[in-house]
Amino acid sequence: MPNIELYGELSGDRMYDNVRTAALQLSLKDEIVITDHRSATCLNLYSKGQPFIRVCSTDKVRIDAIVEVLQPLGYDIETLVLTGFYAR
Repeated sequence: MPNIELYGELSGDRMYDNVRTAALQLSLKDEIVITDHRSATCLNLYSKGQPFIRVCSTDKVRIDAIVEVLQPLGYDIETLVLTGFYAR
């Protein structure tokens, strides 16, 4: 279950809508979840807003496919390969 996590958002940005639209292009779209942390304050050391996306999954190939469709959106992207996922 790949997870696209959204952190911070600049005023007027449509991060969620942009990411959702991009993710819908993927063949694995039915497996993706989006975790919304846009209300989190993400600032650099100069107090400038620095929103980013984190893509997590146990499968690096899936991470790479997701990053490929998200990169054109212009957000910073961080990836995290998980060591396991245990379904209910």
